[in-house]
Amino acid sequence: MCVCVCVRVCVCVCTVLVIGVVGTALNAVVLYAMVASKQHKKQVLVFNQNLLDFFSCFSLGATYAAKLCGIYLSGTSGYRYMYDK
Repeated sequence: MCVCVCVRVCVCVCTVLVIGVVGTALNAVVLYAMVASKQHKKQVLVFNQNLLDFFSCFSLGATYAAKLCGIYLSGTSGYRYMYDK
């Protein structure tokens, strides 16, 4: 029972990670196309929406990559990762 639950969690984390990576890549392509064709000045709202979507997908991917690797961003070790210079 425990192995089954662990496998399900790993599959869910990997699925969300893939969604984050693919979403980041596709939004980057759309943003590049808009900047290259100079449409980002005409379609400001669409450009801003794509930019927000890009950063949210990037954040999703980074967060779940940290979870998959076992990096904790809270507590004592999280303080060391975030604020130790």
